[in-house]
Amino acid sequence: KNERSDSVVREDEIYDWFVDKDNAALCDYANKPFEFVRKVILNVEHYLAFGNGQGNNGKASLAMDSLKRLAGGAFSLHYVLLLAAANFPKALFEHFVTQLESFLFYYIFTKTPTKDLERNFSVWADELRTIAGIADPVKQRAALNVFVADRFEKNMAAKSPELADALKRFSLYTMQQYRTRYLLARLTQHVDMAFSGLKSPSSLELYTSLEIEHILPDT
Repeated sequence: KNERSDSVVREDEIYDWFVDKDNAALCDYANKPFEFVRKVILNVEHYLAFGNGQGNNGKASLAMDSLKRLAGGAFSLHYVLLLAAANFPKALFEHFVTQLESFLFYYIFTKTPTKDLERNFSVWADELRTIAGIADPVKQRAALNVFVADRFEKNMAAKSPELADALKRFSLYTMQQYRTRYLLARLTQHVDMAFSGLKSPSSLELYTSLEIEHILPDT
């Protein structure tokens, strides 16, 4: 809750948010300080793991590695969603990350301002935390599928014409080179999978280490 009514706590507002009487009661750090600190520590560990392209179990993750290659080091807004989903079972978390990668591709390659995502991610994070609290794995997966359909797929469908236009005008200098490498790697991987009959993708490392000039000449 703030004057902007945008559901977003900005960096310079965090401490004021914590000392607010209602928020202090919500966090309950006065009565359960150690539980609160443990929760902070766990989230820091998840944050560091995600930054290194690791999964919610702190181990190597193909889905997180691919997402990192798309997002790069500067883009961090999606951590809000990843931290909210950190308590998902490993397989469900990996599934979520794959959907998130597709969603972010639409927004990054259409160069949509991040402020358009900021409020949505704040609200969506609450929804993901609710899904993470569902004990029944079948109901939990069903709830996540509804979330993906309502939050990701509808927005992707709306952005589809904009993305198509952006890709038609795409050149070597349209995006940062690591993102151009990501796009070419995904395209090449898709063709390789179709050729070899593989159903699940492997790491993009094989493709992103190639010389880009051999695939997409400057002229």
